[in-house]
Amino acid sequence: MKKFILLGVMQFLGWYSMYAQSVQQGEFEFKTSDSVKLYVKVAGKGPVCIFIHGGPGQGSRSFEEMKGKELEACFTMVYLDQRGSGKSQNATNYHLSRVIQDIEELRRYLKADKPFLLAHSFGGMLAFNYALAHPANVRALMLVSVTLNMLSKTALTEALQYKKELLGEDTSVSATLSRDTLWQLNVEKMTALRKRGLAYKLLSEDTATIQKQMAIDDYKRSQDFAIAVLFKQEQYPEYTKDYIPFTQQLKIPVLIIAGTADHAVGIKGYKTFAFPKKTVSIIEGGHLLYYENNTAFKATVCDFAQQH
Repeated sequence: MKKFILLGVMQFLGWYSMYAQSVQQGEFEFKTSDSVKLYVKVAGKGPVCIFIHGGPGQGSRSFEEMKGKELEACFTMVYLDQRGSGKSQNATNYHLSRVIQDIEELRRYLKADKPFLLAHSFGGMLAFNYALAHPANVRALMLVSVTLNMLSKTALTEALQYKKELLGEDTSVSATLSRDTLWQLNVEKMTALRKRGLAYKLLSEDTATIQKQMAIDDYKRSQDFAIAVLFKQEQYPEYTKDYIPFTQQLKIPVLIIAGTADHAVGIKGYKTFAFPKKTVSIIEGGHLLYYENNTAFKATVCDFAQQH
């Protein structure tokens, strides 16, 4: 038995030494090539893992403080606030290509050779497109409760049905409804849920979880990126594009983590992802499963990374 344990430790140390990299630690501002100052924090030991937060416009702070930092035992975690998000500076350009360039410029600045990419929610769209553009620069992609098509009719229908259920309404939804109509109905039902104090259920069944997130995010933070994505769709149409058909083109290893009760991005969407080298893990929990079920989350991510 001791021999097997020793062998396992030696294998881990071999993996650790192979991919561990020395990068600048601590909090700092990173200035992009178009002079936008981005907030970055680096902490932990092991191979570099860049965290791509969701929102849009969320910032990395709540993930880090809601047990995301547990991953620092396995990785050198790089927490990046995207332009116009969290503690980062607002910008005039929020195009997807520019956000992808931000990630690449930061990777080069850190001298991080083939880091892991870990993305949550809306961040999945950003991380996937970065990996598609720079596959040789990514060790593996790890997608947690992500969407790759914000306006999918399937996802919008599922979300609408859940909102109507919470409101005590008939959950039937006509298959003939257009995408725009489904979007508008979702907005209307979300407004009704907020009035009744039930909107939190799309993220978690536990009000304490949402209260904790709100308390952590109660600081002066930018949400300019969110405004651009959600309210300037004509200017930034790339964020309403369906990227699922392109998943078959990405040849690097991909971990997909989905929650059993994730009503923010839906509980079925991940099944349409066609990554050639995908690993799927279903974890009990909602959209914030990394906090609600951190033990399983950490084990899943660290074990996957060790194998790749």
